Amino acid sequence: MKVVVLLCALIAGAPVSAQTVVKGDQQAKAWFVNGQDLYENGEYAKALMAFDMAFRLSGRPNVLRSIAYCHEHLGKLEKAIDVLYQYRGVAEPSKFSEIDQHILRLEEELNQQAAAVFIPAPAPAPAPAP
Repeated sequence: MKVVVLLCALIAGAPVSAQTVVKGDQQAKAWFVNGQDLYENGEYAKALMAFDMAFRLSGRPNVLRSIAYCHEHLGKLEKAIDVLYQYRGVAEPSKFSEIDQHILRLEEELNQQAAAVFIPAPAPAPAPAP
């Protein structure tokens, strides 16, 4: 990852040193650890912001899993699924099965929620005969 950042910066003409890359990784790690603490305390919206910053700084695919979990806990299942598909696109193949199972579980939950919304009310009882 550090090499990619250095190459991109050199191609773009921006001055970058290895120290800059290491500092970015340290900042990403700090944001990630902060996100973990917030997540464990049930502060999912704040954790989401911290994980998002960690991902922006590091680009590490595994952070996407944490972002998806935050969306899930915030009730944003469609967004969680989108992030999990994004994660699957960059994850190691050894992670595919776990990611696929998580996506399947969220899609089933989303379908159940949709079905619950569209269940018709029972027909009213007929009026008694006079």
